[in-house]
Amino acid sequence: VLPPGDPWFASARLGDWSKLEQLQKDLDRDWDFKSSKGVTVLMIAARNGHLDFIKNLLNKNVKINEIDELKYNAVSYSLHGPISLEQKQKTCLLLVQNGADPFQEDHQQLTSLQIMIELGFKDCIQAIKFTASKPCDQAGRLTQIKSLVTYAQIEDEPEIAHYLKTQGCQ
Repeated sequence: VLPPGDPWFASARLGDWSKLEQLQKDLDRDWDFKSSKGVTVLMIAARNGHLDFIKNLLNKNVKINEIDELKYNAVSYSLHGPISLEQKQKTCLLLVQNGADPFQEDHQQLTSLQIMIELGFKDCIQAIKFTASKPCDQAGRLTQIKSLVTYAQIEDEPEIAHYLKTQGCQ
């Protein structure tokens, strides 16, 4: 997915912010620079749970909802990364609180919200900004899942199912 040895992406994988800052100056790259596959340093940092690195990128106003060629965004990367469940939840929460789109469907029509339900990440789900006029209107964008509440029930997550009902989901 990434060019072998590209220090730009390696700094994100390692969480080395000072290295990325230096590379940004030396290479004159935009903070939202994408690999040929559409991957950004935010995605890589999210995959590896580097919270401070992510905060620094957000302070640089990176686009939080960029997607790669498989339609994964940063929150998708955070949920699929090789980090502990606790770190995944912290990373997910940070991204969602800052506007990451949990309804983005990837190439398999799977969303971050579905993964959050499967993992029981209630805190992350509660951070989703459902709209005031119709709280679950974003769920209408999903192609395979018609009921988030039923999905939560199938995944044996009754607390999440209850919460989603309180948000007007079906």
